[in-house]
Amino acid sequence: PFFTSPSRPMQCTICLSDEPPILQRGCACRGDAGAVHLDCMAELADHARSTLQTSLQWVKCDVCKLHFSGALQLGLADKRIERAETLPEGHIEKLHAVSGRCNALRSHGRYSEAAPLEESALVQYTERFGEDHQDALTAASNLASTYASLGNYADSERILRGLVATYTRLEGPEHDHTVTAMHDLAMSLNDLLQCEEAAELLKKVLEVQTRLHGTEDPDTLVTQSNLSHVYSNSCMYTEAVELDRQVLQAQTRVLGAEHPHTLVVMGNLGTQYRRMGLFPDAVRIHREVLATRRKVLGTSHCDTVIALGDLGYTLSCVGEYTEAEALLREAVEKDTALFGPDNPDTLIDVSNLACLLRDVGRLDEAHTLGCRVLDAVKEVFGPTNGNTLDCQRRLASVELLQGRAREASQRLSATHAGLVDCMGLGDLRTLRAAAHLGEAHIAMGWIREAVELLSDTRRRQVKLLGSEHAEVLVTTGSLGYALLFRGADVASLNSDDDEGALDRSESCDMARAVRPSIPNSDVGGGSNGDDGALSSPETSGTTKSLVAGVSEGTRGVARESDEVSDMGSAVEKGMEMLRAVHAAQARIVGAQQADTLRTADRLAKAAEAVLPYDPVPCEAADDVDSRPS
Repeated sequence: PFFTSPSRPMQCTICLSDEPPILQRGCACRGDAGAVHLDCMAELADHARSTLQTSLQWVKCDVCKLHFSGALQLGLADKRIERAETLPEGHIEKLHAVSGRCNALRSHGRYSEAAPLEESALVQYTERFGEDHQDALTAASNLASTYASLGNYADSERILRGLVATYTRLEGPEHDHTVTAMHDLAMSLNDLLQCEEAAELLKKVLEVQTRLHGTEDPDTLVTQSNLSHVYSNSCMYTEAVELDRQVLQAQTRVLGAEHPHTLVVMGNLGTQYRRMGLFPDAVRIHREVLATRRKVLGTSHCDTVIALGDLGYTLSCVGEYTEAEALLREAVEKDTALFGPDNPDTLIDVSNLACLLRDVGRLDEAHTLGCRVLDAVKEVFGPTNGNTLDCQRRLASVELLQGRAREASQRLSATHAGLVDCMGLGDLRTLRAAAHLGEAHIAMGWIREAVELLSDTRRRQVKLLGSEHAEVLVTTGSLGYALLFRGADVASLNSDDDEGALDRSESCDMARAVRPSIPNSDVGGGSNGDDGALSSPETSGTTKSLVAGVSEGTRGVARESDEVSDMGSAVEKGMEMLRAVHAAQARIVGAQQADTLRTADRLAKAAEAVLPYDPVPCEAADDVDSRPS
């Protein structure tokens, strides 16, 4: 957060002194224009409050009109608390100072610190002004936001439903406060995966805002952008992209191409392109966003750091690992300097860096980072939150590659069960855990269970994502690989009981016995998942072969009601699926991407009649991704 120039020291724009420490405002004022002393900025804000009766300069730049971020934001919040200590208990400025600190803590991802302060503030506002006072209602809204960030979605929803009812009673169904509460409730429902209700509520909000304020009002555009986010969570990527394009055009027209709000929408569009598998467009947009943010906001602004992570992750999806690693390491370093090591944005970039290291075979380093992320996320969200469970899945994918099959299998079984409970069977994170668990079954020699689980997982994924999404391709490759292990476990699918099947421990020994020594450089990894690739409208011969091969494999092996007459047919179907998957992966994510290399390696070993277990992680991105729009 501190900046100096090699040629001359930077000067504070208020007192014109170059005495350190000099801070950047963290708004759109960069370089010399954004340099200030914390004490000078606090004096200016306090003077504005006493003479102009406004507290905005504690939180917002009076030049570019954007909110402060980073070290200055948190420092000003602390200074405001210090200056309010002499005021009597319950004084309005003292309460506002506490609320300002809560907002700063939330911006830095310190939700567990913000929550008790906000609970106390809500009680004080209510006792002094009554539960229907605007300050009390605002405090309740802020507390709901913090609860949602902590994964306490039920309490967040309860508070927001109460706010909608209260605002409707006090101000009517179309007042801005009521509409804002409806918007916030919709986003809470989206967090609870009640996407259909969330979308309907946002459509109502959008209709009211458009009618009252017009299509290019800032609040209208924010609602459109968040409706796109809900569509994306529902795997409605085409609708999401169309909305983001509309918002981007309007923002560019109203605010200009380089305005920070326009760049947020552009970054969202790049993320949607990545999720649809339009990787060249995604890389182009993320590069443009990063270059413009560096120019407009500076290299250490929090939005610039987000752009670093977005571009780094997108490049890792197409196997550009060298550049991706450099960008992700820079993002982690700057996130840590701005917000600390346990901030959610920091943890997202650390987690993506760990996955990249896994993909290039640096497994020990990947495991260390994965453990760090899991411990931090568990501390913030608790052990049963969906974000925590998703981090457990990522860590287990590294353990599979390290040959720790039993440990990974136990972790994945618990993770999958937890995700089913909190997210449901059809959620993408649950399906990723199921795909990993299928790989663990293969590692343990439980081929029958692997085939059944991977077949069911692939069927659900195809309904959500399409047959050529990168996540589906990886699961299809795992299913094809399982079919190559055509021993007693696969043959037992022909019978209605387990009589004659190998004991699981014997099967596991058999799988280990045929595995040769494979160096880490051949292990690879896999990074594509929820940001994977969808097919283009045209269906190639490879795609037709893939769909036919998979459907035949699923009908012939995964369902007990259909017999596998001989083990050779299962092997043929497995080989056909692997060939089709490899061709599709090479076309969509590139020949040097980790998933593609893994499939090629499995095909080569199968052709040589050597069938070691060599797990593919079926990895998926965070949408932990989903940065708030």
